[in-house]
Amino acid sequence: MTGLLRLCAQSLFLLIGLLYFGQAVAAITVTAGNAESVQGNASMTPSPPSGMGSGNVLIAQVVAKSAATITPPSGWTEISKASVNQSGSIQQRIYFRNLTAAAASSYTWAITGAGSSDRSDSVIYGLTGATAADCGAANTTVCAGAYQAGGGNQVTAPNVQSQPPTYPAGSLRMAFFGVNDGSPTITPAAQNSATLGVYDRAGSGSTGVGIHATYYVMPSADNGSQQSATIGGNANNIGSTFIITASSAPPVTIDHIQIEINGTPLTCTPSTVTVKACTNASCSTQSGTSTTVTLSATSGTLGSTSLTFTGTGTTTLAKTTVGTTTLSATSSPAASGSTTCLLNGATAASCQYTFDDSGLLLTIPTQKAGWTSSATPAPDNTFSVRAVKAGTTAASACVPAFANVTRAVKFWWNYAQPSTGTKTLTVNGNSTVVRSATSTAGSTSATGTSLNLSFDSTGTASGLTLNYADAGQLTLNARYDGSASNGDTNLVMTGSTDFVTVPYALCVDSADTNWNCTAADTSCTKFRSAGAAFNLTVTGKAYGSGAVCSLPTTPNYAQSGLALTSTVVAPSGGANAAMVPASIDIPAGGTMTQANQTLLDVGIFTITATPPANAYFGATVPAGTSGNSGRFVPAGFDITIPTYKARSDFTCSGPNSVNSAFSYLGEPVTSAFTLKAVAVGGTTTSNYTGNFARFTLPPLTATPTNWTGLAVGAQAGASLLNPSATASASRMTVACTGCTSSGNNPAKLVNGTASLSFTLTPLRPYNTFTPDGPYAAIFTLAARDTDGVGMLTPAYDWDGSGGNDAVSIGDMSTGVAKATTLYFGRMRIDNAYGSSLQGLPVSAYVQYWNGTYFVKHTADSCTQITVPATTSVPTPTSAASLYCNGGVGLYGGLTGVAATVNGTTAGNTVTLSSGVLGGTSGLALSKPTNSGGGYLDLALLVPDYLKYNVDGIDQSTASCTASPDFYLHDDNPRARIRFGTRTNDKVIYLREVY
Repeated sequence: MTGLLRLCAQSLFLLIGLLYFGQAVAAITVTAGNAESVQGNASMTPSPPSGMGSGNVLIAQVVAKSAATITPPSGWTEISKASVNQSGSIQQRIYFRNLTAAAASSYTWAITGAGSSDRSDSVIYGLTGATAADCGAANTTVCAGAYQAGGGNQVTAPNVQSQPPTYPAGSLRMAFFGVNDGSPTITPAAQNSATLGVYDRAGSGSTGVGIHATYYVMPSADNGSQQSATIGGNANNIGSTFIITASSAPPVTIDHIQIEINGTPLTCTPSTVTVKACTNASCSTQSGTSTTVTLSATSGTLGSTSLTFTGTGTTTLAKTTVGTTTLSATSSPAASGSTTCLLNGATAASCQYTFDDSGLLLTIPTQKAGWTSSATPAPDNTFSVRAVKAGTTAASACVPAFANVTRAVKFWWNYAQPSTGTKTLTVNGNSTVVRSATSTAGSTSATGTSLNLSFDSTGTASGLTLNYADAGQLTLNARYDGSASNGDTNLVMTGSTDFVTVPYALCVDSADTNWNCTAADTSCTKFRSAGAAFNLTVTGKAYGSGAVCSLPTTPNYAQSGLALTSTVVAPSGGANAAMVPASIDIPAGGTMTQANQTLLDVGIFTITATPPANAYFGATVPAGTSGNSGRFVPAGFDITIPTYKARSDFTCSGPNSVNSAFSYLGEPVTSAFTLKAVAVGGTTTSNYTGNFARFTLPPLTATPTNWTGLAVGAQAGASLLNPSATASASRMTVACTGCTSSGNNPAKLVNGTASLSFTLTPLRPYNTFTPDGPYAAIFTLAARDTDGVGMLTPAYDWDGSGGNDAVSIGDMSTGVAKATTLYFGRMRIDNAYGSSLQGLPVSAYVQYWNGTYFVKHTADSCTQITVPATTSVPTPTSAASLYCNGGVGLYGGLTGVAATVNGTTAGNTVTLSSGVLGGTSGLALSKPTNSGGGYLDLALLVPDYLKYNVDGIDQSTASCTASPDFYLHDDNPRARIRFGTRTNDKVIYLREVY
């Protein structure tokens, strides 16, 4: 661990016991491990706090430079809503891991792609009493994340805006602070009396990073009010929020043990005994931890008297003599209630099971609602009844009770789970089979419906059919009464078993407008933005004629945890989209509409609801898939933090340089970034590509009323400095790298992104001698596709329509948009004269128009000027080339004069100092070598944006004109310099008096 400072012991405890709406809520305990940091590319191995095991949740804070790639260890999931990469600066990732066993001694994060001096830092927190949940892809009702990236000396972890809007009392609110500098301190405000987390600074300065955290248990329902910290200096930073609810009940305990036997207990075959560790009175849930149950029977033999299992275990019970046996059970951990017993889903009084030496064995496969049992198509789901009896020896297996005969067997049935219903059961084509009014195990029905069954040589009547137009678990009972005519007077054989009917199909649908997209292409009307909520309905259906969603509903169907997945239909080769929430519960009634469903990509999809395997009374409900749905479009467009450079023609200007705070009208700036099509929440929609990318990238050259495409410009208050196809209206020229593809064809976003680099040149006013400005300008970008999708979070009005449609692509070095001041500038040289016996200093400096007049621009220490070379000029009328190209133009007999700037000679470049060429030393002309002196013209070759109209002439079409040609200010600065004695032209008579 290489961090400089640490604030915390190894354990930080927060123990708060709360009651929420009268229900016990487990107190959340937070324990912290130690910080672990590394330098460069390395394996970072933070250790969790000690004592973490099954049921605990681990949370990791990992901070690295934005260029690095962070690879988490297996079993850790990034909390995407709380994690962000602040391009060109820092990234903070928050991860979670639900423990199902003891935590490892450490976990390894791989850091690659980092600079050799760059630091990364990490820490792991352990949570006890928190809800174990999937907190990775999106906010849910049990956990949520948020982040805020910024700059300056404040870092904020914001509240969350998610589902639900608030989280209940007892939820844990954690704030994580990451700072892109290892030197400044981090001091949390600790709002709401929050406890301080682990404080660490790794490295120092711009290659270092710092981390800190706070946390508290929310005393009332809240959305996690923001937490903030003060940084001891200015630095880019990220604040991340994580909220997780407390476990909704105290630690799981066993309510009671339940023993179940399904089928007919016979002396000639063992019965399967199912044992459940129930956590509620109805035994609808079982313990998720290991339970040991000790069984005993008053008679008969158990296959195992001690079972260790999680949730449910099985053994066998064999009893070879007719009679009743009583089962009992004890458990570790001990159950709080008495053991309950079931036979074929009905209560077995006093846990007694009666074994007979003959009976009817009913074998019923899983049925499909509304579907009459059939051998085809596979699998065969017809049922059978086997009449058996004990063999002649104690060790004999069951033998047929009769064979190759037809016998009348009475049937009756009942609802098991749920215990009521509205549909009837048809048995072997008879729809009038009676339903018993009792559910007591072993009961008989004198009014059972008699059906003739043909038994084969094995005593089996097979190929029997059932039809039940609902879902659930039913009990089917059978009884055979012997008769004199059959030669078996007084013989009674009974049988009973539970069976399950699953929905024939699941309908996945939505009642929302434009849900269906039969054409499966972009001709479909847009349905929803990626990540925007829509209504998704999943319904259990019984067999019938017509489309799945028109079939009868199975009202008794109820099931939780149906997984929701999508399959992309278009664009071809696209990616399947994440579904949030990723599952749906059907609590009752056979149907459920989830009103907050979202899908996180662009395109046309089918959506599949897949029930968990073997989870519907031990059976698997078939998955259901929707028709083509969509079209889903982006929620908006966003960009990464721009790499921006004002005064891009000079190397002395950089992202944090004073010289990037201004530029001149006519001088280029550059901005590079990645444009992204995104879902609500900001995740990239990778399917926004090909025909589904609904605009081209070459920037607009006009501002039409209903525009689509990509647009750039600059906004200075109410003034817009935008490009235009009309020269007189244009205030900007634009060059873009990445906006065209091969062959100079218009490009589009590919897989939801485009890397773009712009050179933007704000122009001087058109065809006028009148300067304008200064402008405090924000360079902006707007995008709008043919679906009307625009920027996700616009803050500027590119088209002047009165509504925001653009974002800043200018200076974002502090995390917020910073204006660049655009000046109308000019370079000026003052006339000078002096003795021919010594060199002569000349003042040359840059000025800007302040809105009223020109003033010296002392903030310019970036502009570079070439020191002019000496040349001879016959007469002033032949000085055009001198004025055009710059130089020291000597007239007449003047010789030997050369220009230098602080020792820099002709042909080399020098940089202004506080707006002055040569600073306090200025530009110097050497003394002439001829006697008597003379005069010269001095001209400096300057960029077009520092030219001014000196001669009152438009140089249009001439070789020396400024670019663009409509600039009337098109002259390099020039001055007349004289060496030797010179009188004032305004003095008529002068006499010296001694």
